[in-house]
Amino acid sequence: MVSSWTLRRDTDGVRHLVLDVPGRSANALSRTILDELDAVLGELEEDRDAAGLVISSGKPNSFIVGADVDEIRSLAGPEDAREMSRHGQRVFARLESLQFPTVATVSGPCLGGGLELALACDYLLTDEHPKTLLGLPEVKLGLVPGWGGTVRLPKRVGLLKAIEMIPAGRRLNPAQAKKAGLADAVVSSGDDLLDRAKTLLREPPPRSPKPWSRRLLESRLVTPLIFFRAQFVAHAGGGRHYRAPHWAVVTIQRGFHASSDAGFEAENDACAHLAEEPTTRELIRLFVVTEELKRDHRRRIAAAGAKVLERIGIVGAGTMGAKLAIVAVKAGYDVTLQDVSQPQLERAREAFDRWVASERNRGRLAGDVAPRLTISDSIERLVDADLVIEAIVEDLAIKQALLGKLSSLVAPETILATNTSSFRVAEVMGGVEHPERTVGLHFFNPPDKTRLVEVVPAEATSDTTLATGLALAEKVGKTAVVTTDTSGFLANRLFVPYLNETGYLLTELKDPLMLDRTMKRFGFPMGPLRLTQLVGLGVAEKVLASFHEAYGERFAMAPAWKSLLDTGAGKPVASLLDSRERSLSDEAKQVLEGLPGTRSTLSKQEIIDRLTLAIINEAGRCLEEGVVERSDHVDLTMILAAGFPPFRGGPLQYGWSLGWSSVVETLDRLAESRPRYEPCDWLREQVKK
Repeated sequence: MVSSWTLRRDTDGVRHLVLDVPGRSANALSRTILDELDAVLGELEEDRDAAGLVISSGKPNSFIVGADVDEIRSLAGPEDAREMSRHGQRVFARLESLQFPTVATVSGPCLGGGLELALACDYLLTDEHPKTLLGLPEVKLGLVPGWGGTVRLPKRVGLLKAIEMIPAGRRLNPAQAKKAGLADAVVSSGDDLLDRAKTLLREPPPRSPKPWSRRLLESRLVTPLIFFRAQFVAHAGGGRHYRAPHWAVVTIQRGFHASSDAGFEAENDACAHLAEEPTTRELIRLFVVTEELKRDHRRRIAAAGAKVLERIGIVGAGTMGAKLAIVAVKAGYDVTLQDVSQPQLERAREAFDRWVASERNRGRLAGDVAPRLTISDSIERLVDADLVIEAIVEDLAIKQALLGKLSSLVAPETILATNTSSFRVAEVMGGVEHPERTVGLHFFNPPDKTRLVEVVPAEATSDTTLATGLALAEKVGKTAVVTTDTSGFLANRLFVPYLNETGYLLTELKDPLMLDRTMKRFGFPMGPLRLTQLVGLGVAEKVLASFHEAYGERFAMAPAWKSLLDTGAGKPVASLLDSRERSLSDEAKQVLEGLPGTRSTLSKQEIIDRLTLAIINEAGRCLEEGVVERSDHVDLTMILAAGFPPFRGGPLQYGWSLGWSSVVETLDRLAESRPRYEPCDWLREQVKK
């Protein structure tokens, strides 16, 4: 059997241990790989000539991304999780107890079990590569570090920093890791890591004593207050739905003033408990779906030969365009942001400057990025762009005119992309020469925060253009979902029924704010009224009108929205909510009071059913029509784009958990008085299956 570990012995007594898992682009720690490491450590314990050990990765710019998620997913139950935790702890304790100094040299991601391995070494060195990140992000999967991380990280960086990192799954770049005391040194490139490691082994630096302030904060007198506050923050962030942050704090607390063994046992208990949590199962499933999707995209990029992009043009310096420019600059592109409005351009420049200042203060920027952004009111400045994205007003005629002009201005091979949210790409690009270079790149607001982008090929789009869009999405750090070229694509197609049903419910409830309270408790980050306020009634009107035209009466605008959009003077209400967003605005109340409605007290479950089943029903139609290939992609899209609760797995996973028979029965009941709820064929098929 070929081992993933290679041990090399130098004549100077330094031993080099390299991990390179065959057949994988990144190293992950499985039980087999831990067993192999255990065997190597046995050899090293008998090596009387060893003067030091350097551990590194054989993968370029990637250390260890964590434990093998497939193995975690296949755990048989709590006791299996407990044993997996103990297994890693035993191996890393053996590494920690070697009789000579050890150094982990990190280039690229060093996460989860990878960082726990590095923490078991005496020293940790990193390079400055942009991909180098260190952290224990297990809570993102509904887990806690199980291989000694909750014991060793507080000792290395201090209790406050560890509590800041572990319950939130926070990752540090090299500069932040050095400042926190996690990294002993940072070198300019991975090529320098080995030399620096050897120097460190020859001349180990003394460990600085704890400053008095840290000794005070970590005293038995003060730590109960720190842990109390940490639990408050963990509960506020995850509440009853996400228990991993709570367990992370508990685990750190149980081991902090006790022995390492007590801390390790606390990790075992937490791992065993969380292995049974439905939230953990769903978060791991979504992680696996995301990684599979990324691998599929990389294969497609490689097969089609994505175009190399250096210069990006963006037309439209509103909120979307200005933030897209920041996203692209951050990814390393040279960007030209064009708009005919000088005030828009000035606001975009101010937003960019604020971002630069903020990133510098946080130690996230190296070098001067300001020259990467050019702003201009002249469309001719886009002539040299490799790809141009239009992010202007959602008006078909205006978009068509702009793209027709761009088509004749830029080179024939320049890719033209639209950020439309409601029109078909083929419609928007109707007047473009060489339509094989057109594609939809639908980013979501705000693009610097939302992780999804829909990549939409029109019928004429070439494989190379599609691959280039996918490569761009990956480079700017987004998860891409490929959809067919239909009105609204996928995310808005699912979001709009939710939004429109909110309008119907506005005239059926005595207390409309019950909508927001109920859906927040269900797990959405914000309620539908606040979300509508954020999106804007004007945007909602255009999207609903477009969908009504494309899909018929089930997308007919709710009467409440019609009235709120036209108060009699041809103008919408100034604001849906009051300034504190705790009540409808006086103007909105006045408009709604004049509308007929039941004004009843619906149960919370009725509200949840009305809103979520509207999404689920439309999701089934999208699968019928082939808008996306897999139901998993529907779930991922709604979670990333619309905030559907991740712990519920997405709308279709939630529907499955309810039982398809129950879903269809409820839809049939609702459809008796509301034909828009008529169950789609896909859902009825699930019942038969």
